[in-house]
Amino acid sequence: MCHNVNNKDKYSNLKSVLNAVRCLPNSNADVERMFSFLTDIKTNKRNKLSSASINAICVIKSSLKARNKTGTNMTVKEKDLSLMSPDKLYKK
Repeated sequence: MCHNVNNKDKYSNLKSVLNAVRCLPNSNADVERMFSFLTDIKTNKRNKLSSASINAICVIKSSLKARNKTGTNMTVKEKDLSLMSPDKLYKK
């Protein structure tokens, strides 16, 4: 690197800045893909979904996609279905 008269690095922060710049994406395709994914989930009819619900739906959809499954061809265990009873889902 360049040194000044006192033999100290003239641009001591340059390496950090360059490493930060190298981390930036060179396109916004990933961002656009996620935006499209979210707009498919949060429609006008479902605009009051909480952040937790949206996050859960995203996790489920991406997990199914990674396994080449859909909501119509996935298998659900009986144990998981038993957790979906109204008395367990809703507190009185």
